[in-house]
Amino acid sequence: MKKRLFIALNFDAPTRLALARWLYQLPIPPGLIKTKADNLHLTLLFLGDTDEELIPQLSAELERVAQRFSPLIVSFDRLGGFPNLREPHTLWVGMAGANLSELQQEVATRIIPLAPEADCKPFRPHLTIARLGNHPDQLPQGVASARLGELTQTSLNLPPTQLNRLDLMESTLQPGGSVYRAISSHRLEKSA
Repeated sequence: MKKRLFIALNFDAPTRLALARWLYQLPIPPGLIKTKADNLHLTLLFLGDTDEELIPQLSAELERVAQRFSPLIVSFDRLGGFPNLREPHTLWVGMAGANLSELQQEVATRIIPLAPEADCKPFRPHLTIARLGNHPDQLPQGVASARLGELTQTSLNLPPTQLNRLDLMESTLQPGGSVYRAISSHRLEKSA
């Protein structure tokens, strides 16, 4: 049996609450749906549909990676959109932190040989805050552009946060959106 898997860094409860409060106040343009607070995370590698039998081996590799890294301090540095901010399908907040790219590269190096279907796009650390809905409102382009202009003027005003867990996650697609569940969790605790 296959499971839809990805590897992520999840936020602690206080950070998730701060992000949810900030997100609640954002002037998101019509047609985009805000990410649920429980789904806020930083994806390091999307594996896609993966054989369930590989989960113990994937978890063991993630444990090895986690033992090589200390907790990370990350900051939220800018707003952006995919494919762009003029007509975004996804809105995001960029993230930066020491050793973040190194951690992602180590995860990719160890996991891709086990899950060759993994998404190998260049790593752009970001937090997805909204996605295009199934039935977006058809607003004149000027209205959407004005809302996006308002959005880009919004202050991030989010403090840096510490990320201390590397999680193997399952994503289940449902009519109301994806539901995420941690399959295994690995504390970042570099040995001396």
